[in-house]
Amino acid sequence: MYLIALLIAVFVVITVVSHIYSTRSFDGVEYNATLSVGEVFEDEDVFLYEEITNNKFLPLPCVRVDTDLPEGLRFRLYKRKEDRSAPPEFPANEGNEAGSARKKRGPVRSRGVKVLLAAEGVGDVKVGDEYLRSYVQSVFSLHSQRRITRRWRVACGKRGEYTISGPILVSTDPLGFNTQSQRITAQPGKRNTITVLPKPINLSEHFTSSYHPDGNKTTPFGLLSDPLRIAGSREYTPLDPMNKINWMSTASHGKLMVNIEEYAERTRFGLLLNMQSRGREQNQKIPSDTASVELCITVCASIFDMMSYGSVPVRLFANASHTDAGLSEEYSLPIGDSTIIRTPAYTGRGQMIDALRLLAVLPMKISYPTEKLLDAIIAEPYQYADGGNLIVVSSYIDERMINFHALMREKGVRVVFYITTANQNAAIIPNDVEIWYKTYL
Repeated sequence: MYLIALLIAVFVVITVVSHIYSTRSFDGVEYNATLSVGEVFEDEDVFLYEEITNNKFLPLPCVRVDTDLPEGLRFRLYKRKEDRSAPPEFPANEGNEAGSARKKRGPVRSRGVKVLLAAEGVGDVKVGDEYLRSYVQSVFSLHSQRRITRRWRVACGKRGEYTISGPILVSTDPLGFNTQSQRITAQPGKRNTITVLPKPINLSEHFTSSYHPDGNKTTPFGLLSDPLRIAGSREYTPLDPMNKINWMSTASHGKLMVNIEEYAERTRFGLLLNMQSRGREQNQKIPSDTASVELCITVCASIFDMMSYGSVPVRLFANASHTDAGLSEEYSLPIGDSTIIRTPAYTGRGQMIDALRLLAVLPMKISYPTEKLLDAIIAEPYQYADGGNLIVVSSYIDERMINFHALMREKGVRVVFYITTANQNAAIIPNDVEIWYKTYL
């Protein structure tokens, strides 16, 4: 009789405990994600700080946390130091740290933490002794009224704006009979969003020109100089007028010096980004070769960076929708039955970062066909070619673009092409067309 009563009591306890954990496991559990910075360039790393708090008196004896990252972000993990030749099934990471935030500042290592990574070969990229993975799994015990803090190193490999949404928590009761899972969202108002800016490259190293103008005479970009805009001084020559002599600089250097005056008319550029990856897309709204269009965006970022050193104004045009990029009507230009993106003219290093932020959130969508856009530019060339200069960044070049170059030249507009692939549908390219091709050395 005693044994039967004991079995009944054990059964009742197990049933009650299982019921409590099945209904109350995730009550009072909070998740916070904080990134060390809110804005970085491509190929840079940031730290992700995760905090999981159990605000109730019911402990969680075994909790598994499945943390995944948006596309473009990866966890940077390392091989174990004990055996450098062994496959990294359980790599050690300085981010796998946990502990109580009440007792110590910052993350501390917990004895109950064990890192279990996803199956090798799924979403993994090997980089020497490092491994980039899209998600990790952590298993630990979360006591009542306790907080676990972890720090992960995250590699930002692709432009875009990313938000850490929250992990999936899997919890069991003390006997392991009942398993519950739930996605925990990050607390609002925390710094869990990051913008990855496109990284400028050295265009002279990655592109080569098909156009080599002859001559060693350089001409200024304006005919008249502004005496109120003095950019320094240089040594006097017999061709300089006497009223430009800087007498204070002459006394300092011991020889005649004249002012260097900036020109009243400055060079301006229009920058046209072609979102199509080929002349005829299978889907008229989405480019088929997104990698080549991504390289076009990188080239645009590099042009903005290069022009910013000379404070040359550059205005961007792209056959993409401003609404898909989250931009206001200020950045839209009605054309035909649709709109394209038109930005203000960006000048200098201070405004260059604004241009990169726009390129970071640019959607991989096409709002207007390239052929129709070229026709609209020919109809009103100086609305797009600021200062009579237009740079076209495209994944391809075809006969339509060659004809576009000839018509724009007749109207006094200089057009330069940057082509990011070997996709060329033009049978003959005249020698006067300036094209910068991507090199593959």
